[in-house]
Amino acid sequence: KDGPAVGRGQKVAYLLIDRHGSAFADGCEYRAFRYLGCHRERGGFVFRVFAPCAESAFVTGEFCNWTDAYPMTRLKDGGVWEGFVESDVVFRGDLYKYKFVTKSGEEIYKADPFSPYSGTCPETASRVYPLGEYSWRDSAYMNARREKYSDNGARRLPISIYELHIPSWKRRPDGSLPSYVQLADDLCPYLLQMGYTHVEIMEAYERCHSKKSSFYALSSAFGDPDSFKEFVDILHRAGIGVILDWNISDFSDEEHSLSLFDGNCLFEREKGEFRLDHSKRVVQSFLISNAVYLCERFHVDGIRMESLEATLLNVRGVPDRASVSLVRRINATVKEYFPDVMMLCDDLPGSLAVTSDTAEGLGFTFKWDSVCTKDTLSYASVPLLERASHTSELSAPLRHAFGEASVLTFAHNDGKSFMSFLSGSYDELFAQNRLFFSYMMTRPGKKLRFMGSEIGQFDEWNREGEVQWFLLDYVKHAQLQLYLARLGALYLEKPYLWELDCNPRGFTLDSAQGGILSFRRFDSAGNEAKIILNFTPYRICKYSAGVSHSGAWREILSSDSTLFGGTGVENGTVEALPKRSGALSHSLAVDLPPLGAVILEYIK
Repeated sequence: KDGPAVGRGQKVAYLLIDRHGSAFADGCEYRAFRYLGCHRERGGFVFRVFAPCAESAFVTGEFCNWTDAYPMTRLKDGGVWEGFVESDVVFRGDLYKYKFVTKSGEEIYKADPFSPYSGTCPETASRVYPLGEYSWRDSAYMNARREKYSDNGARRLPISIYELHIPSWKRRPDGSLPSYVQLADDLCPYLLQMGYTHVEIMEAYERCHSKKSSFYALSSAFGDPDSFKEFVDILHRAGIGVILDWNISDFSDEEHSLSLFDGNCLFEREKGEFRLDHSKRVVQSFLISNAVYLCERFHVDGIRMESLEATLLNVRGVPDRASVSLVRRINATVKEYFPDVMMLCDDLPGSLAVTSDTAEGLGFTFKWDSVCTKDTLSYASVPLLERASHTSELSAPLRHAFGEASVLTFAHNDGKSFMSFLSGSYDELFAQNRLFFSYMMTRPGKKLRFMGSEIGQFDEWNREGEVQWFLLDYVKHAQLQLYLARLGALYLEKPYLWELDCNPRGFTLDSAQGGILSFRRFDSAGNEAKIILNFTPYRICKYSAGVSHSGAWREILSSDSTLFGGTGVENGTVEALPKRSGALSHSLAVDLPPLGAVILEYIK
């Protein structure tokens, strides 16, 4: 009515935008990125932003020398402003911001909250970059994912995750950062070689002065949004999934950020607070749309909500009702739109049912098992000669392994390497690495390892450097990597190591005493393995290991093989004897290597 003469279809479009704006303000718009932000429409570029308290608004940028040449129009309802710039004036990649004039006359400049592409720090402006023009080639992978992962199917599949910080994984020969495509070319064969099924990207979003400055723009330091899509595409065609870390609370305190966005606390609770207020409906629309955006536009296979304890619990340690409700809505919406996408999170203390889909649960696919991690690292810190009297620190978590669907994590632990928790001689340090990783890969729960742990890096994680790949020039480090590659391949090959991870039928703890842990794993077809872990520094000959079947048991992996840097204690094929061991009718006489793992498989 008040705008220029337009065709009938464009009038309908305006009505739809009004409706979407109202839904966004009401907290029930889950694909806001489809209309807010910058889009190629009507032969040019349309910019839309939600700023209900602004008195006037302009879209400004490189294309107009940052002047007020392009005023925006307030649409009828919902607080949405719209501006149009001709296609011969603005080009893909141009920098832009929104300029708002408040009721008090103050002028403020803000980056586009929905822009998928930003200038690289110290630049704080958004870039013109319409999405939807990339041609995906991962249809076979996506079809298989839909078939296998829907309805929590991931809980019945092998999941082995490599936690990756892109800037500090591997630099180019000249010391520069890799592009997304260069990273994929190096990373893809490495993940396949090591037996990983997924890679989890830390700090994937645009950052300014070490602070997250965008929820929708992925880091521009490695390329544009289509380059990241190609990165995902390459990994998908190799059968590797991509998980992104996601913080739903904190944002940058920079002037261009969400703080006092339109002159008022649109996203935060109060002035000076740089956390999203989850009780506000616009924040709910903003975040739910953000999760849907990552799945729809970038084909991500999983989202891990990080720092969830600080997000959900108030200063008194009591769950914040608005935050809990929002997390449930996010998970429910993703499962409705993308039932084959995994939702993951940190562990949470208290009574919250993290992976339950009931009304009381949060609805995550998996949670990180911080109790197992803490107990494992605590046990690893015990001096070798005292390990025998601390076995319960490892066995206790196993007795409660099925309360939640969990991921076992050897994460970066505030920068410390796993090696720094261990004691003993040089050879014993590597033997313990093989042993503890065997424990992780054979006990119930999905798996996650932080980059560098697979080569036995001694030093703490250095954000400004890279994984110390030169260590592979040393035999022990190369042998450890080889062992973990073999362990990763074995994990993928044997369904009894993952199929019943979330079912008590898949696991039986047989013995836990004197520094020796003994248990069995099963799959739905009745295949069975016996795992014996010796955490003491002594070789034990003819250890009696209880089993339920007579016949032959074949050793399929010994961490003490000389191929992997061990002393060579191996068992080959062992015949079960009719000799009771606890509640089991038969037993195996097995030679246990010092600080070693033995995995035996029943031969039907």
